[in-house]
Amino acid sequence: MKTSFTARTITLLLLIITVNANESFGQILSYTGAMDGSTSLATNATGTALSRINGAVAADDSTCDLSFSTSNFSSTTTYSSSLAAVEVSVTPDLGYSLDVTDFTADLNRSGGGPASIQFAYSTDGGSTWTAQSSDQLNHPGPCGKGYTLSWSTSVLIDAPNTLKFRIYGFDANKPSGTERIFNLIINGTVSSTGMMFQALQAIISDTAKQVLQPGLILPQQHLQ
Repeated sequence: MKTSFTARTITLLLLIITVNANESFGQILSYTGAMDGSTSLATNATGTALSRINGAVAADDSTCDLSFSTSNFSSTTTYSSSLAAVEVSVTPDLGYSLDVTDFTADLNRSGGGPASIQFAYSTDGGSTWTAQSSDQLNHPGPCGKGYTLSWSTSVLIDAPNTLKFRIYGFDANKPSGTERIFNLIINGTVSSTGMMFQALQAIISDTAKQVLQPGLILPQQHLQ
């Protein structure tokens, strides 16, 4: 009876830890068309606005105020991590981790804009990049008409590491051609499965081993 009671108590505590480990579900980061690239973040995560890197510049796209518009993309037809891109970063708070499930973006291009797109991410500050296995087609379209591109992949990032995500554009007809990003979402979970919870689980596991030892006499308070 005493062993059964203690075992049930420990099991309940472990279940509580498991249930409360996942704090935020769904969208880790989202961008919804602000011209300044500002983003929204899940609880227990911090991030940046969209930015242009590797020579990408703000496009002269005054007729479209619903997107993050960018130009100066290369005419090359082969992806490289040194090409012009739009970048965003997100970092879990201390004691938390990001469990990414997919990246999604709604975008289009002008007639001279980049016809090919590659999604890529880095978990080591940008030293190395993991990209999709093949290019995605960027369709031409008017302001407000986005085409959804996505990449389902699993990425786990523990604090204090940062996830960097880039949308690379290339195969442009001319440097002044425009890429428009209307929406961008990093889907997944922000989980509090850091060192604190691991330590607590270890303590409870060790206690369980001691309590369940055959012949061990439990303290009087366990009988009440």
